[in-house]
Amino acid sequence: MKKNLFYAQSGGVTSVINATAEAVILQARKEKNIASIYCGQYGILGALDEQLVDVTKTPEKVIKRLSNNPGGVFGSCRFKLIDPSKNEKSFDRLLTVFDAHNIGYFLYNGGGDSADTSFKIEQAAKLRNYPLKVGHIPKTIDNDLPFTDCSPGFASVAKYIAVSTQETSLDLASMHKSSTKVFILEVMGRNAGWIAASAGLAQTKQLNVPLLILFPEIPFNQSSFLNAVSEKIKEFGYVSVVVSEGVRDDQGKFVSTHLSKDAFGHHQLGGAGNFIEQLIESKLHLKCHTAIADYLQRSARHVASNIDLIHAKALGQEAVRMVCQGISGKMPIIVRKSNTPYRWGVSSVHLSKIANQEKKMPLTFISSDGFTITNQCRKYLSPLIQGEAFSHFKDGVGDYQQFLFPKVKKKLIRNRGYKILLLGPPGAGKGTQGDLLCQTLKIVKVSCGDILRKESRSGSELGKNLSAIMASGALVPDSLIIEIMNKELKQKQYDDGYLLDGFPRTVGQAQALHSTVCVLDAVIEINISDATLHSRLEGRWIHSPSGRTYHTTFNPPKIPFTDDITGEPLSQRVDDTPETIKKRLEVYYQETQPLSKYYKSLCKDHGTKYLVINGDQSINQILKKITTFLIEKL
Repeated sequence: MKKNLFYAQSGGVTSVINATAEAVILQARKEKNIASIYCGQYGILGALDEQLVDVTKTPEKVIKRLSNNPGGVFGSCRFKLIDPSKNEKSFDRLLTVFDAHNIGYFLYNGGGDSADTSFKIEQAAKLRNYPLKVGHIPKTIDNDLPFTDCSPGFASVAKYIAVSTQETSLDLASMHKSSTKVFILEVMGRNAGWIAASAGLAQTKQLNVPLLILFPEIPFNQSSFLNAVSEKIKEFGYVSVVVSEGVRDDQGKFVSTHLSKDAFGHHQLGGAGNFIEQLIESKLHLKCHTAIADYLQRSARHVASNIDLIHAKALGQEAVRMVCQGISGKMPIIVRKSNTPYRWGVSSVHLSKIANQEKKMPLTFISSDGFTITNQCRKYLSPLIQGEAFSHFKDGVGDYQQFLFPKVKKKLIRNRGYKILLLGPPGAGKGTQGDLLCQTLKIVKVSCGDILRKESRSGSELGKNLSAIMASGALVPDSLIIEIMNKELKQKQYDDGYLLDGFPRTVGQAQALHSTVCVLDAVIEINISDATLHSRLEGRWIHSPSGRTYHTTFNPPKIPFTDDITGEPLSQRVDDTPETIKKRLEVYYQETQPLSKYYKSLCKDHGTKYLVINGDQSINQILKKITTFLIEKL
């Protein structure tokens, strides 16, 4: 039986990650075991939230344009699944989504955390006897994944940093006589110095760039560094400093924590580059300029390495082949065979060896003084940046585009909490539907009436006032309701979503809710005739201590007027008598029904969905229509 393939992108994106996506899709189309090809929007969250797109029938010419784009065309995320034994809920949800969409192949494209996620998913599938073949495709600009000779994405960043260091150094050489003496470039790499090391490629036979590199692997020594800067200034008159963001002192602390204090004694904010700038200016009195490569280095598709592009595609193709051959829990890797000429092949390694491991710079790649790279490092780096894979240009700018793929129709209730409001007159069935929806959606019901009744039974002065107001059939004043509900909804128990019942009841309350607490996901209005309402409310009896509700016609107790569980007597609410019901409906139509108009108008501008449903239907019919609406609209 054919199964569908699910591919997703994870972590910080690269300039060639879409080349991997392109290769995965085109290779999957060749495999006989694969039916449809789905991609997750925003990484693994796309699976958890059932946000999938279908690229099975996307024209090949469109797919072949993916590799021209920087960023991640399907969206990425930083989301790490914790151990399955400590959080079964996420894995159960994930495999439920996979099962609903007949997904038998899962490929995750990312770095170390993504490898860990892939490994955990494969283990969770085995524990649950779910037939899933899992593969991880390496991608990280940090180049810190073990076993693979290099990680797709790194080589293009290395090329960008090397060329940028050349260009800024030539700029510095032009201006240093009367202006800046030191240019500082901060690059990514908190624990491994691969990106910083690539700046060493700026030094060629034709260009002798005065350069100092600071690696995370070498403890930072202020005295040695300042001496090195002074020597470069003495020889050249200027120097470029490339510093990895993860540079630490001999105590293992990031150097950025040593920033000087201002006149008020506050620590100056900034990263490693800022620290180096302040250090040089304060100790050597040299004018500096600092830049942070940040997103620029990883998104520079216009100067990508051709070797990097080839690697990215090759590993994507191999990952598809592996899972289709029944190989699960592995990651394809690059194996270097020689430097000159550069020859390489593809192999694989099990994810249990990859997850949460880091490949740092070998000390043999760093010069004895700790400020530049060795010839051994140069021989490793140089082949990776060969060839130019320029992106397409149009009208003088990058010919990039936004891709729109058809969404896969949802089949399940959303994973994370909803914020829902039920509207309708008293007796419309809001309480019943609210309880059922909370069970189905696994959210907490917030009943304003229950909260007020609890207060009214407390014996407090406030409770006595509330009791008198409710007995009269009038509404509790807005100011009091808003104060109570704002405080209630801030409690941690509502973090995963909630269903509002009985609040807000006026437009004023709704405006306060929207402006101070939350924007609702959905408003569901239950309409019902007055005659039916009278019939329902006049026959309603409750067990006051528990809140269990009965009805003389629709849900009678086993023994008349007696609670089925405790045997205690039932009572009728003071607001369910014929006289009070009539007044409650009058108040509802006058003050509460305008909420319908308010929310219908609000929904147009804020993405909240609105549903009007006939409350004369059976309980199950209403519940089914509401859940179908939520699946399709949210």
